[in-house]
Amino acid sequence: MSYEHFGIFLRELRESRSLTREQLAKGICTPKQIYRIEKGEFEPSLYLLNQLSIKFNMDLNEYFKMYFSVNTVIGYEGIQAINNAISLGDRELLKNLVEKYEKHKDFTKGENLQHILYGKAICAAYEKNYMNSLNYCLKGIMIEEPSFTLDSITKSTYSNVGLSIINFMSTNYMSLKREDIANKILLDLLYVLETNILPSPYPMYQASQFAKKFYQSILANLSYFGVSI
Repeated sequence: MSYEHFGIFLRELRESRSLTREQLAKGICTPKQIYRIEKGEFEPSLYLLNQLSIKFNMDLNEYFKMYFSVNTVIGYEGIQAINNAISLGDRELLKNLVEKYEKHKDFTKGENLQHILYGKAICAAYEKNYMNSLNYCLKGIMIEEPSFTLDSITKSTYSNVGLSIINFMSTNYMSLKREDIANKILLDLLYVLETNILPSPYPMYQASQFAKKFYQSILANLSYFGVSI
């Protein structure tokens, strides 16, 4: 199987089921959105991908990931190294890794680029430049959800790095003494996890043990800040 982008695969799958764009879109999005995905002008949110999976009765997440990520050895090693540096809290290592991999062609799009922007957001926060950090977060999450706003968090499902980026936005707002926004983000993430990921009939974009640990982390943060659930 060789397709230039995910939309070509989606169009072929739709046509193999003798579905029009209107029929495929019914109840989940607009026919124009399907058209834009098929033309390669738009990437589906993970929420939309889940709805398409249900409609086709097959898990489209792995197919989508082939196009969303740059699956190379360098890409895999880079993501692992960045995640390890984040886990260790090693700011110098993280900064060096971001500078190293952002120059590589495999980190110019999709999930790989998201990790670069997530790393930059963390580095900016270390320097207490929280607004810069928020800007990197916004750029990172809009790679997978172009229409993202703080008011639309509950309308989509996100990748692991997407969830992490949104969660880090709440950390930045807390540092900026905007507890109201930070707590809203945490509550919205809790809703996304409980509604779209943990009970999903399909395994969402690498969300298994990560989702469970992330869920526990969100609950712990809300409890720490005295937010009643």
